[in-house]
Amino acid sequence: MFWVMLLLARQARGWRAATATLRRLTPRCATFAPLPEDTTKDVLDYWFTDAEARQRWFASTAAFDHQVSDRYATTLSAISDADEADVATWAATAPLDDVLAHVLLWDQVSRHLARVSDTDPSALGPLAMAASRATLSRADDLNAERQAFLLMPLRHSFDRRILEDEVLPLSRRWAKDAQDSERGVWRRFDAALCRALLKLKTKDGRPQETDKPASWEPFSTLLASSPPFRADAFDVKPDAVGSLAAHKAAKKFLLERLEDSNTTKLICSLSGGVDSVVLTYLVSRLLRTTPALKHLSLEAVHVDYGNRDTSRDEAEFVQAYASWLGVPLWLRSIDILQKSGDNVERAAYESVTRDARFWTYEEACGSDGVVLLGHNRDDTFENLFANINRRQHYDQLRGMTAVSEERGVRTWRPLLAIDKSMIYDAASALKLPHLADSTDPACQRGVFRDRWLPVVRDRQPLLLPGLEALADHVSFLTEVWREKCSEYVSTCERFGGGASLPVESWMCDAPSSFWVDVLRRLEAPHRPSNKALENLQSWLRRQRAARRSSTCELGAVMRAEYVPDEDVLRVYFLDET
Repeated sequence: MFWVMLLLARQARGWRAATATLRRLTPRCATFAPLPEDTTKDVLDYWFTDAEARQRWFASTAAFDHQVSDRYATTLSAISDADEADVATWAATAPLDDVLAHVLLWDQVSRHLARVSDTDPSALGPLAMAASRATLSRADDLNAERQAFLLMPLRHSFDRRILEDEVLPLSRRWAKDAQDSERGVWRRFDAALCRALLKLKTKDGRPQETDKPASWEPFSTLLASSPPFRADAFDVKPDAVGSLAAHKAAKKFLLERLEDSNTTKLICSLSGGVDSVVLTYLVSRLLRTTPALKHLSLEAVHVDYGNRDTSRDEAEFVQAYASWLGVPLWLRSIDILQKSGDNVERAAYESVTRDARFWTYEEACGSDGVVLLGHNRDDTFENLFANINRRQHYDQLRGMTAVSEERGVRTWRPLLAIDKSMIYDAASALKLPHLADSTDPACQRGVFRDRWLPVVRDRQPLLLPGLEALADHVSFLTEVWREKCSEYVSTCERFGGGASLPVESWMCDAPSSFWVDVLRRLEAPHRPSNKALENLQSWLRRQRAARRSSTCELGAVMRAEYVPDEDVLRVYFLDET
């Protein structure tokens, strides 16, 4: 009977189609009934060719969740009670497209339904994983997007062994073999995968017992300063320490903070550079010698990003230094992605590694810890000039404050008010070893730090304090402006694909930062360039003066239309239309 059906199908549609049809029709298991071909085709067409569906792959909305639910809730329900073993048996020989459609329903559609119903994606995850595992060995010829979604159930397992042993090797092999046009898919996939893995590995870096160093000689090639070694880190005359500006700043800061803080644990971010080395030493000493601080405990965190050939050796120095001070060290190694690698884009790399660093901070802090950072006044000057140069962050031109919170982690910067030269003075007086500055002297920050800042300090000593005062003034004005901006945005009308903005006289003279603020509050998907916003302003001024209807292109992401009869500006977000 099998061969009769095969021959009849072959005469009608050809061998490949005949084989696929028989695979679909032949009962592979007793309890799992695959979806019919027209349904699987509909799922794949919708997921991979519908413009809105593609746009919402990784940024869904409530409206889209309801749309998916209306379309596929019944379909998903029909295959939700299957047995994993039966699914694996079927998927091992079923057409790849059929398997992928089922995987999308179990793994992706279920997540949309979970936000608008009682669907539980975790209950369907084993089915998606069973189908995926049974199929991956023959998926080399699929395009990158389909490979990624076929592999997604395993990534969604958030099981460290599965991610390390199954997902990472296969996804990187497929990425290596992918066409250039498909590499973006794998870069996004790899960023999410590394983020999940690094989250799971957070506790790996817990403090461990290590021997105290007997010399700094093993690290001499790494160190910018390699003073004579002393066995007792704190064998320094109190007067020599107490007179240091860095010591005074750290002591004053900690005593003031304790008055309005319930913390009992301090965590020093210890890179091994002069700032963090001096800060960790001073805090460790203060906790020993200052009665009001003796109830505090101290630990340190070092993140080894693996971006330099010497990074492992640098981590060993930091470990030795922390042991010398008697400070428990969290040593976090990031070994699954590198800044110079082709696996992830630069922005994604920075985001993922920052997440990993803050997860370690959070774990080290516990419920009431605070992270201490070694930033100093010179860092704020670098930020100030960089922000002015890029026309951004007018609300905080200095880029940082002495007390802040990020991602639920409290951060303090005890040395923020002093110059870096004072930190070097402390390192020299206390004979502290520290790593050489790894900043590229040719990069913007390196040029500013090594060339511009010394000249300004020498020839215009009042300029930097003046800029600090200006930054504070602009920050104050920005806060006042935000209230006015909120009032103005409340008069705007958001519609699908854009927004309608009433034009007021003062808008024609407003700086580009006004448009950035307004568009952000209107949830514009993308920000036009500064040049495009300047063009918009001058164009609007001309059209309003002439009472003339016209349009203005704002790069590839936005278009503006002035409507003189209503005196409104209609802004269209091109990636929403």
